[in-house]
Amino acid sequence: MQVLAVAVGTGVRASALVAREDFEDVGAVLPDGWADGEEAWILGFTQAELDAIPLAPTARAATAAGPGDYVLPLPAWQVHGAIEEGAASLVVDGVAPPELTVEGLPECPPVFGADSYADVRCRPRACVAPIRQEGCRVTIDEFGCEIGFEIALDGRGRPTFEGSACEPTAERAGSFASIDCPDPLSNARCPIDLYDGLDPISGEVLTATVYSVEHRFFPNDLFEDTGYLSGLAVLDDRVVVSGFGGAELTHPCPNLASALHAFRLDDLEPIGTSTSVVCLRELVAAEDRATFYALYGGLEDVRFGEFDRAGRMLREVARPTRGTALYGPIVAHADGRYATFVEQIFGTAREQVVTIDLDTFGISAVDLPNEPTALPSAVAAFMGEDVVVADRSLNRVVVVDVASGDVEGEFPLCGGAKKPEAIYADGNAVYAFAKEDNSALSVIDVANGTAPCVLARPFIDHVDTRTAVGRIGDAFVVAGRTFDPAVEFDTGRAVVLTYLPEREAYRAGALDIGFGLPTRAAVVDDVIFAILPWSAHVVRVTLGRP
Repeated sequence: MQVLAVAVGTGVRASALVAREDFEDVGAVLPDGWADGEEAWILGFTQAELDAIPLAPTARAATAAGPGDYVLPLPAWQVHGAIEEGAASLVVDGVAPPELTVEGLPECPPVFGADSYADVRCRPRACVAPIRQEGCRVTIDEFGCEIGFEIALDGRGRPTFEGSACEPTAERAGSFASIDCPDPLSNARCPIDLYDGLDPISGEVLTATVYSVEHRFFPNDLFEDTGYLSGLAVLDDRVVVSGFGGAELTHPCPNLASALHAFRLDDLEPIGTSTSVVCLRELVAAEDRATFYALYGGLEDVRFGEFDRAGRMLREVARPTRGTALYGPIVAHADGRYATFVEQIFGTAREQVVTIDLDTFGISAVDLPNEPTALPSAVAAFMGEDVVVADRSLNRVVVVDVASGDVEGEFPLCGGAKKPEAIYADGNAVYAFAKEDNSALSVIDVANGTAPCVLARPFIDHVDTRTAVGRIGDAFVVAGRTFDPAVEFDTGRAVVLTYLPEREAYRAGALDIGFGLPTRAAVVDDVIFAILPWSAHVVRVTLGRP
């Protein structure tokens, strides 16, 4: 413990810090010569408090802090009273002592560290950006915002705006400070909240091993969504995962009998394994979650079918193809009327939205107005009677009317974001995640025709978001993987991130859920289920604070 005596009268005088075992019997530490009638404090600091500042002031006299001085922290303990006849009657109270400093301390305290960040919300783009502090200068990095800001701190570690175009605003709950700055790229203002510490996403992660594989799968650049698992569906009493007995899924799909693995919903304990049809893949649960739909079959005999919970085929329809076809994930209509997926004949410009009437099992297809790409576009979801599709070739989303086959609209991604890999439709908005622009999220209001955009980027600098999961409460959940672009074969860690629509920004941080790229995921009753095909795992995630 360290104690410090302070007197206030015509000025502020303070003694040096003195080591004490505890905060008892310290009334005799007042220096001689302090005048009667002055107010006196004895302040007690723990060693941990003093170690937290750049220069511990042991054996140095304290002085009153001026406008630009580093201010000592509030004490852990204090007593206060008046000096009378050279002594003081000191009691514990809440009267604040004067602000003090010590010679040799820097101008400003280190408020912001490695986990500090700024929530920047400039229309039409937003990001969660790192904060760097050098002395009294605080820089909000350009990061994914494409703009940067600077503010200054005073000696108390508070933002100061003298000579700055930024202005203070009412602090958002939990923030260190909130400011408003001009956007140099437009005439708009940018609300910015500063946080001096990262509040990471928390949650419980349960993992079950589907196959014990001898090595971890390393994908090639063209077919990253392959691995040891091929599909996921969450039924009313189990989660089912398809695979090939530990063999790798490749493109084209191997002509192998598939295995269907079932796990309990609450704890991922195994229920059993059954043999299913050839090359069972791209699973999605029916609306009542009693059955599931899937694509399956070999190169020239692709089929769409409905299966019971044990993996037995109940009904099917053939989808003839010409040569090798690639497929996006199946999406089921919210009222159980349709299922759809995107089909591409490999090596051609032909790409179609294929729709199945779930009552009659009638099948129809609509050509997409796009250019050939290495992989098929990913179907997002139904939006009313429309299907929203990502176009990787032209960096846009396409809205197709299922009944008429007409293209209802084509909407570019915001801010030059590239290669949409996952999309999700929610109400009138489409959430499109771009792989090649630091996982930039384009939120497109397709209902208004003009399609105003919000562009947001996560706090993680390099993350590949491939799986749009869905909503949990007020948060939108997406799964992806982190990676180091400097490492040629960095397979990275699987993570869950959340986007808050009311803030038009990601939450800072991410929740680690395993190894590699989560290729399929679903939210059921606020619980996330996902497969990690590169390590042959299925995971169950409950977010602590979505």
